[in-house]
Amino acid sequence: MDIFELGRQVATRAKDSGALCSVPTRVFTHQERGLTFLIHLLDGPLHKPHARGQNHRDPFASPDPELLVAQYPHYSLLLNKFNVLSCHLLLITRDLHPQDGSLTEQDFAAFWPLLCAHGAIGFYNGGPDAGASQPHRHFQLLPGQFDTGLSGPPINPADADTRQLLSPHSVWLELSAGDDSHKVYAAYRLACRQLKLVPTDPFNLILLPEGLWVIPRSCRRVATEINALAFLGSLFAVDRQQLDDIRRSGVVNILRQASVPSQGGD
Repeated sequence: MDIFELGRQVATRAKDSGALCSVPTRVFTHQERGLTFLIHLLDGPLHKPHARGQNHRDPFASPDPELLVAQYPHYSLLLNKFNVLSCHLLLITRDLHPQDGSLTEQDFAAFWPLLCAHGAIGFYNGGPDAGASQPHRHFQLLPGQFDTGLSGPPINPADADTRQLLSPHSVWLELSAGDDSHKVYAAYRLACRQLKLVPTDPFNLILLPEGLWVIPRSCRRVATEINALAFLGSLFAVDRQQLDDIRRSGVVNILRQASVPSQGGD
């Protein structure tokens, strides 16, 4: 069965039981430099716990069984408990691996076939300064249409002019759905070398059947918290003030500032 169809079935039960806590938002369209961005404005209470601090409990150490979609060797597929977009899935490592370290060939052997088999959009936030909300390694998947009522992400990463505008220091490498995971892992390693990323440097990874986009990061926040979804055209604002800050700063400017390489990449 398609993982997203299965995810929808699990989501229906998890919502009824209270295990799934979807974040209520209103969506505002923002046009800039010929591009369309979606800004999700919080439209209700946000009960998501803070992910950092000495007393933080790892929610992926013993994941809620009501959020479980599928099990694989060394990985579990879960619903994102605090989803903004519909049918947002997480592929987590069963054992604890850090979110801010280099990815492994085993990671891609799990992530890539799942993405290709189900027409998914994949992404990864490499460390807190890249927008990671949990220190336990997790990859994220969305349906190819991105969200309800859309036909794909607002931003097309395969467009070279768009990539140059949003993140001129980033690296895109072409792939095809027929490539094996070893080739995809090799592409990731090549992108890291081209960017001179060391294992602790923050980065965002966007993975599509047609290519891999690695974006260096230097800070978590510019007007709002920025993760890989922002480079796909989806941003989040906690209140009207932050929405106004994003519009005033300009999304293109925000993303360019957020994707300046860190000092470790010099």
